[in-house]
Amino acid sequence: MKSSDRLGLPVVGSEVGSAALAERPWGWDLLRLSPVRWTITSPLYPGLFQAISIVIFGLIVYFGLFGTMRPAYNFATVVTWTLWWPLVPLSLLLVGRAWCAICPIPPAITLTQRIARPTRLPGQLLRRYGVWMMAGIFLFITWADRVWGITDSPGGTAYLLMALTVGAVVMAVLYQRRAFCRYVCPIGALTGLYAMTSAVELRSRERGCKECQQECFRGASEAEGCPLYQYPRTMDSNRNCNLCGLCVKRCPHGAIELRARVPGRELWLLKSPLVAEAFLVALLVATVYVQTVDMTTAWGSYMRWLLDSTPIHSYQLGFTLTLLGALALVLVAYLAVTRVSGGLGSWRRNFAAFGYAYIPLALAVHLGHNAGHLIGEGPSALRTAIRAVTPPFDTFRPAGAGGGVQLNQLWLLPIIVIGGMASIYVAWRISRRSRDLGYAGRFAPHLVFLVALTALFVQLFLMPMNPRHSH
Repeated sequence: MKSSDRLGLPVVGSEVGSAALAERPWGWDLLRLSPVRWTITSPLYPGLFQAISIVIFGLIVYFGLFGTMRPAYNFATVVTWTLWWPLVPLSLLLVGRAWCAICPIPPAITLTQRIARPTRLPGQLLRRYGVWMMAGIFLFITWADRVWGITDSPGGTAYLLMALTVGAVVMAVLYQRRAFCRYVCPIGALTGLYAMTSAVELRSRERGCKECQQECFRGASEAEGCPLYQYPRTMDSNRNCNLCGLCVKRCPHGAIELRARVPGRELWLLKSPLVAEAFLVALLVATVYVQTVDMTTAWGSYMRWLLDSTPIHSYQLGFTLTLLGALALVLVAYLAVTRVSGGLGSWRRNFAAFGYAYIPLALAVHLGHNAGHLIGEGPSALRTAIRAVTPPFDTFRPAGAGGGVQLNQLWLLPIIVIGGMASIYVAWRISRRSRDLGYAGRFAPHLVFLVALTALFVQLFLMPMNPRHSH
């Protein structure tokens, strides 16, 4: 059964769908530009880009398993963690989840489904707890990286990517379309939240979107519909849109637009805030702090003190407790702030709605954290990647490999400050959605907390940094 109500989505003509259209943010349609429209509607998109990413994926797995075990000289580690991973948050800010459209894993899903031909769509369990699953897997991978050194291990990098592919294949046997990408993928959890800050959005317009057969969702003839189970007419968020362009190609009325917009506007207009996503935002704030402080020279001193002056004598245990402690502190503080602020009905809705205000700050810190790696180590990593695929393999020593450039972190501070100011603005806009309390009652607690978090991250980036994480 391929119907939108099967997924809990409003059908054409519903009140929810009409309301969504009535409050649609303004934006200029980028599909009016011939190069953009030609790209999105071309049969080569996104397949050509996926083919390129599959080749790179294969090289990562090959070099991860059979290349040198020195991470600074291995194609797998430098391409994955020094080039690709730092660029992901930037791409999310500029073009939303477009990376997900060219990810090398979905072709494995498509091939599996052509063989297995699953008939089920995701049920209530995945729809209700999918975000919690993604948050849990993301936290586990973050912990496993520091405990087992995945980012410093070519083999660990290859096994992680293969594990994600196996998970996607298993889900493809059970469910239609891309249930793994929507409800399980830990990278999808991160990209979904950060994509909400993007400068572009894909939406439908009311003209031409009233009398149709929902081809954008259902598909047309033998062509599939939206792989992430989205119905553009009622969609008010980028979090589950990967800009694959299928709805643009399927719509017989040309009602789909790719709009340039005010970055992050949907954060205060979102109609369906989720407690699980607010929890995930708090998780991102805590983990990006721990990952960044791990880069400072103070981290080694802290760990020596922890292991020498407390009953904890294991680095793995010490890091685990530190990560959980940071997460607990952020969650307790955010819980207290949302309890005090109120103003949006129930506590759960208040907790969920204001959580999205902290996304710009988390993204800014993530950008700053990764920019240090990309600018400082990117040129060396690029040389390593190029020479690795030039015969004979692994015989050239890249100039400057293993060290990178030690940068002054002061140039990153404006990124953190802008992220903090953006979060404050979003919190203010969210606070205006309720008239139960004055602005001070709703907004002031989040203002204080966001200023404190921004100052904390600014102080963190003022500390001396190591080129790589210190263990």
